[in-house]
Amino acid sequence: MATSSPVLSFLLPKRCSGPVRRASPPPPGAWGVSTEGIFVAGFLAAFHRPHPLPGAAEQRAVGRCEACRLSRGSGREGDASAVTEQKPREPRRFPPRPGARGRSEGGGERSKPLVRGAASAPSGPTGPQLAAAAHWLVSSVQAVFATGSGIVIIRSCKDVITDRHWLAREYVWFLIPYMIYDSYAMYLCEWYRAGDQGRRQSLTTFQNFLSKNRLMITHHAVILFVLVPVAQTLRGDLGDFFVGCIFTAELSTPFVSLGRVLIQLKQQHTLLYKVNGILTLTTFLCCRILLFPFMYWSYGQQQGLSPLQVPFNIPFYCNVANAFLIAPQVYWFSLLCKKAARLFDAPPARKGG
Repeated sequence: MATSSPVLSFLLPKRCSGPVRRASPPPPGAWGVSTEGIFVAGFLAAFHRPHPLPGAAEQRAVGRCEACRLSRGSGREGDASAVTEQKPREPRRFPPRPGARGRSEGGGERSKPLVRGAASAPSGPTGPQLAAAAHWLVSSVQAVFATGSGIVIIRSCKDVITDRHWLAREYVWFLIPYMIYDSYAMYLCEWYRAGDQGRRQSLTTFQNFLSKNRLMITHHAVILFVLVPVAQTLRGDLGDFFVGCIFTAELSTPFVSLGRVLIQLKQQHTLLYKVNGILTLTTFLCCRILLFPFMYWSYGQQQGLSPLQVPFNIPFYCNVANAFLIAPQVYWFSLLCKKAARLFDAPPARKGG
C-alpha cells in the first residue's frame, strides 16, 4: 500500500533495513501509562507495512508495456484486459492543395510548400491579352455601325452627286472620338506588351509605338484633320454617296483585330486563325481596294462615261485625295498577303516553332 497522505507519512516511521518490529504488550505493572500512548502503539502495530521503493509502480507498468510490445512483434497478442496501451496521436492530415504537383501519401497529388518569392503561373489572361480583346470588341462594334450606315447611305442615294442622307453627316461625329480612342488603345496594347513601370521606360515605349505604327497613326491623323473637315463643311451638300462608300471600308476591321487577338493567345496555327485570315484578305480586298474602282464606275454609270474616262472628267484634287487614301491600303494588303503566304506555305514541322 503506497502512502500518499501527509498525515500518514508523518505518523508512520520510515522503512528500515532490519526486520519489522512489532509492538509487544506492556509489561506487568505498566498499566499506569496514559491511554494516548497505548492507542498510538496499537495504531502503529496494526497499520505499519513495508514502504515500496520510489518508482516501482512505474517500472512495473513499463515492464508490462514492453512485454505487450514483444508479444505483438512475435505474433502473439497481448492481454488487452491486463495491458492497455495508448496509441500516440497521429498528426492531422490536410487535403492536398488543388493544382499542386507531386504525389501524396494516399496516392493523390501532394501539395508542395509555398516558396516565398516564387511567382505562380498565371491562371487567367494577361494584361496584353485583355487589352487586345477589349480593343477588338470596341473596333468590331464600331465597324458594324460604320458598315451598316454606309450600306444604308449607298442604297438610299440614287444620284451619286446630289442625293442626301442624314447619316452621311451625323455619323462623322461618332467617328471622331473613335479615332482618338483607337490611337490610345493601340498605345495601351504596346504599353502592356512592354510592361513598363517607370517614366523613362514609358518614354521608350511611346517612341517604339510611334516607330512601329507610324503609318496607322498617319492614317488616323489624316482622317481627323483632313477628311472630317472635308466631309462636314468643304464638300457642301454634294457626295453623300461617296461618304457612304468610305464608311463601308470598316468591314474588314473586325477580322484584322481578331487576328491580333489570336496572335496574343498563341493561336496562329489553329483553323480559326486560318479561316479568319481568308476572311481578312477577302474583306480587305473588296472594301478597301476595289472600293475606289467601284466609286469611279458608279460615277461613270450616271454620267455615261467608262471607268477609264472618269479620272479625266472629275476635279484633279479628287484624284489626288483618292490616291492618298488607296496607297496605304495597298501597302497593308501586300503585308497581309505575305503573312498568309508564310502561314500556308510553311511545313508543319516549322509551324510549331
